[in-house]
Amino acid sequence: MRQTSTQRIYRNKQPPPDGNFSSSTHDESIAQKPETPDQPASEGQPEDQPKPRPFPALHRFDAAAGVITPLNHQSFNLPKCEPIHPKTAGQHFLLEALLAPADEIPIVIVQGEFGTGKTFLSVAAGYDGVKSKRYSSVVVCPRDSRLGDDIGALPGDADEKTRAKALSFTDNLYQVIEIAEQIPVTPKAHSTAKGKMEEFIRESVEFVPLVEMGGRSLSERFIIYDEAQDMTPSQARALVTRLADRSKMVVMGDLSQVNNPRLSRTNNGLHYLLTRLAGKSSGIAVINLEPNEIVRHSLLREIASYL
Repeated sequence: MRQTSTQRIYRNKQPPPDGNFSSSTHDESIAQKPETPDQPASEGQPEDQPKPRPFPALHRFDAAAGVITPLNHQSFNLPKCEPIHPKTAGQHFLLEALLAPADEIPIVIVQGEFGTGKTFLSVAAGYDGVKSKRYSSVVVCPRDSRLGDDIGALPGDADEKTRAKALSFTDNLYQVIEIAEQIPVTPKAHSTAKGKMEEFIRESVEFVPLVEMGGRSLSERFIIYDEAQDMTPSQARALVTRLADRSKMVVMGDLSQVNNPRLSRTNNGLHYLLTRLAGKSSGIAVINLEPNEIVRHSLLREIASYL
C-alpha cells in the first residue's frame, strides 16, 4: 500500500500537511514503467485506436471536500506544446493542477528536489496558456540572488536587472520552445530557438522583482515564483495576495536547499505556505515531487540519496 506523497518525501522528518493533490492509497496498480522522453504513451499506437491511459489508477485527495477522485489529466493537454508529456506520477499531478482552469485552481504550490521538472512544466504551462490565449502574459518573480530586499546594482532598468536573476526561467523557456516548435538541436538551429524565445519574452513576459509586487493586482496572468524556500513568510504572504481574477500563480521550491542564512527548513516562505494552505481549499493545489522522480539526469537521483 503506497503512502501519501508527503510521507514518502519526508522520511524521518516532520512533513507538512497533505494537500488536495496528495497521491491516494488507491494508486497501487500504477504502471511500473512510466513513459520516457524517447517513448511517449502514444508511440506505436494506430491513430484510429484510443490511446492507453497512462498511470490508470492515479487518484488525488481533495482535502477540502474530503473525497478521493481520479485525475482528469486525460482531458487536459498542452495544445501549443504537444510533444511535452509528464514522465512521472508526480508530474501527472503537477500538470493537472497547472492546466486546470484558473477559476478552479488559481494557486499551485510545488515542493520537490532539484531536477524533478517542476520549473520546466510550469514554464511549459505558462507558455501554452499565453499561446492559447488563456492568459495575457507570464509574470516571473525571481528570487533576489543577493537574498536581500533590493534588486541590486546590475546594469539596465528594473526589467533587465530582474531578468538577469531569472535564468532558471529563461533556460527552461528555451527548452520548451525548442520542443514545442520541434527545432532540431543543432548549432545552426540555436539562433532560431533563441530568436523565438526573445520574441516571446518581448511580447508576453514581465519580470517583476519581489520588492515591487506590493500593492499590485495581477489579473489574467500566469505568475511564476521559483526558489520560494528562500523568501520569508511575510514575503510569501505578500506574494500570494497579489492574485486577481482569471490568473494562476505557481509557487515552487525545494525545502532541502534553503540558501538564505536567515532562514531554516521550517521558517521559510515555502514551508509557511505548505503548512498554512495545504488542504484548506479545493482551489489550492499542493504537490510534492519525490527524489526518485528526478528526471533531469539519471546521476542526480544517486546524488540526491547522498546529500
